[in-house]
Amino acid sequence: MPSSALDSASLFDLYRLHVAVGKMLDDPARIVRVKYALRPGQQVTFLDERGQRLVGARVLQVKQTRATVEELATGKHWVIPLFVINVDGAEVCPAAPSPSVGRDSLRVGDAVAFTGRDGQTEIGTVVKLNPRRAKVRVGPTVWAVPYELLSPVIEGERSGGELIPAGD
Repeated sequence: MPSSALDSASLFDLYRLHVAVGKMLDDPARIVRVKYALRPGQQVTFLDERGQRLVGARVLQVKQTRATVEELATGKHWVIPLFVINVDGAEVCPAAPSPSVGRDSLRVGDAVAFTGRDGQTEIGTVVKLNPRRAKVRVGPTVWAVPYELLSPVIEGERSGGELIPAGD
């Protein structure tokens, strides 16, 4: 769908699209095709949701719906969903990164989002501001998160207590 069509789409239409894409991402036949295209040691690229950039990596392990990869540039290990791996070598024009927040723009009690080590988006509340990291409570767990990895959360109408990250 062209960007102008998305820009003019209603929130309801965008939600319908979100549900349809979600079902396709969970399609077992599609997952199996990606799973069988991957082998340990294989070099791949994947889309990093935080920075909206393609990352070069080497596959370490392939599981049911996720893969463990090692970033080529840094040696960092990632556990990522299979659907973020660019197995077809498609050209990617990443979107602009989500807005990050700085220490000066945060207050204790603010809602923020970040991507956890497991690749899942975590949404929580700031409980403490330290010089380099914010302490963020997500359920019973408190995370120490660098400010550059945090995104503001728009609190509007809630559906089942769910907060919506800004920029998503």
